[in-house]
Amino acid sequence: MENILGLHFDAIRERLTSEGRLAQSFSHNTNKGNIRETFARELLDGSTSKFTSIGSGEIIHKEMAKEEKRPQTDVIVYNNRYPKITGAGGVDLFFVETVSSIVEVKSKLTKADVRQAAKASKLIKSYPYAPPHRFNATGMVKTPRPYSFLFAYDTAASDIKTVAKWMQEVAEEDDYRLKELCEADFASRNFFPHLFLDGVFVLNKGYVCIDAMPFQSPCVAQPDIPKDHIWLFGDQAELEYLWAAVNLAGEALFWNELDLGAYLPVRMMQVSNAE
Repeated sequence: MENILGLHFDAIRERLTSEGRLAQSFSHNTNKGNIRETFARELLDGSTSKFTSIGSGEIIHKEMAKEEKRPQTDVIVYNNRYPKITGAGGVDLFFVETVSSIVEVKSKLTKADVRQAAKASKLIKSYPYAPPHRFNATGMVKTPRPYSFLFAYDTAASDIKTVAKWMQEVAEEDDYRLKELCEADFASRNFFPHLFLDGVFVLNKGYVCIDAMPFQSPCVAQPDIPKDHIWLFGDQAELEYLWAAVNLAGEALFWNELDLGAYLPVRMMQVSNAE
């Protein structure tokens, strides 16, 4: 008997596959918004916690200068207990402390797309962020970093192993703190603050993930695996893994706190002893 969850995602997979074929009929730039919205609607809308919402736009941090580069992000999963800002021109701005995960959406994945998404991931994950531990009603918890994912309807690669090779080659082009990840214990990797993409998911082809997802490393049960084996991949269940990762990241983010006062410009603060 087939798994109920599997049947659900098979149906989503069929709809996304159909939309992906349609997208190939149009230029990517014209259809980019449509494929992004279709992805979010089919996989995430209505399938995430009521405390999280889905948006798109730019992510800001408390020390950001107006001239600082801010990449446009296709899908942003954020804690809706806190506000976002809709600026002039309809661009939404999200406070980094409220963001649990980001997803770039591509119609046909190339190695250049992996490189571009990895650079955006490093930039956003390098933003000034909350302390690594925080007290809340349940006690002391780890404050998760934003997770970064890349989803594609199709790819120029022949198979998922080629995508894995692209990721490994791109990772060697810059310092993404993956060497430090190789030294970390398997049990603590889901909160490890590396700067690379957490996972690439290709419809009907599979997925490639860094062994630092928001769930326990599968290597915990296999202590004989060398620590430098940080790449996980499979040729199926790409939607299920992405959906689970987004939801688990959002659950962990629930305990984050946003200090809006840290975003206020100093010139607004006045101290007076006038009577």
